[in-house]
Amino acid sequence: MANSKKSAFLSAHYDKLIVAGVLVLLFVSLFVLLSNAGSDEDGDKTFQSKLRRIRATERLNLEAVSSNAYETAVAAIEEPYVLAGTNVAFLIPPERVLCVQPECGLLLSPDAKTCPKGHEQPDESAAPAEGLDSDGDGLPDAWETANGLNPVDPDDAEKDPDGDSFTNREEFDAGTDPNDASSHPDLYRFLRIRKVEVTPFRFRFNGGKTKTKDSYKFTVTDTRTGRDYYLVQDGELADTGFVLSSFESETIERQTSTGKRRIEIFTLHLRKGEDEVVMREREPASSSVFEVTFGCDRDASIECVVRRNGSFEVDGVALTLVSLSNDRTTAKVRVDSTKELLDVTQ
Repeated sequence: MANSKKSAFLSAHYDKLIVAGVLVLLFVSLFVLLSNAGSDEDGDKTFQSKLRRIRATERLNLEAVSSNAYETAVAAIEEPYVLAGTNVAFLIPPERVLCVQPECGLLLSPDAKTCPKGHEQPDESAAPAEGLDSDGDGLPDAWETANGLNPVDPDDAEKDPDGDSFTNREEFDAGTDPNDASSHPDLYRFLRIRKVEVTPFRFRFNGGKTKTKDSYKFTVTDTRTGRDYYLVQDGELADTGFVLSSFESETIERQTSTGKRRIEIFTLHLRKGEDEVVMREREPASSSVFEVTFGCDRDASIECVVRRNGSFEVDGVALTLVSLSNDRTTAKVRVDSTKELLDVTQ
């Protein structure tokens, strides 16, 4: 019966008993710590007292220590000891560079002239070799150094330090000063085609012709007025300035109301200087007369409207429009002073 009551009591109050036990342990631990702290404090006081007595009795026997040892230690740190015949410093790894020959792979002293295999090493103290381009940006190291750029920074090739709208790479290619806004590549090298207008030829050849003794006389109609004009070999068409320079014919089969017939078709070639108009029977005339509007990528104020063989200027440079490709995307422009031909695209 008594055991049953004890079990019931423990079951009902076991958590309180555990807390009480933990508190007892904490109090015991705190007492021990305080006791030890007092003991340590007493011991420390005793130690300090003995140390004061030693200093008082021994101070008179001390001798001055030379600073040579200290100075020697500092010098050894600043200039580590190097074994004779090597550049290996005590406890400090030496600086090393790879041989310039990739297949060699040996580590060398930076001032080595050759490697053990006989490969000659570059002189790092010498001026950059002509054409050397360490960062591969298209600008030689010597040019970058002379113009205040970084020979190992490939990004500076696209920078514009003088703010003239031209990159360092473009300045190098043109031989101009990348740090002077008044010195820049020629603007005409940055021309672009903005618009092309082909001038339609107002005359049409409908096939009218008369056989003469030695040649033909062709009838050409002005599409604006409906008036007919007669055109002979080497003759001028109205007041256009175009002259019939040549003509040819071909025989083709054509379906007519009475069946297929073989007929002769003529094509007329008219010229005025470098301009040409081709008129084939019953087809619109093909004209090489055109007008091109040029702009400049680096100067929005530049706009030139030029006819074929027309002259114009860009930043004081005289140019001539020579020709236009059949797809009207590329114009040939001549630099009058040098006769250089440029391809100007859209």
